[in-house]
Order: sequence, then C-alpha cells, then structure tokens
Amino acid sequence: MEVAHLTMVIGGYGYENGEFIDKVAMEEYVEMCSQFGSQMGMTNEEMREHCKKLFPTLKRWKDNKK
Repeated sequence: MEVAHLTMVIGGYGYENGEFIDKVAMEEYVEMCSQFGSQMGMTNEEMREHCKKLFPTLKRWKDNKK
C-alpha cells in the first residue's frame, strides 16, 4: 500500500493556515479510520495496526510530541 495514498484517504484533510483544524487525539483517529480497512484491501484490525504504526510519523501528531 502506498503511504501517500493512505495519508490522503485518512489524514490529509483539515489543514488550514499552517495548522490542523480538527483537534482529535491520534488514538481516536486510529479507531475512526480502522473502520475503513476494507476500502484499503485489509481487515479493520489490519488497518488499525497499520494506522498505529503510520500515524506517529505524520506531522499532525509528530509535532505534538514536543
């Protein structure tokens, strides 16, 4: 699976004026996105595990660890 594609599908929206609009916790977003596993060709549990690995590397949550 292409990471850029997955990012746009599940996390590429809600960015305006240099900041993310939605103030959602990463764990909450993982659960929300895991419901769409079949759209990405995997089970919802596989999607959940993939998101748990991917999301901490995204600017949205990586910058919040400062």
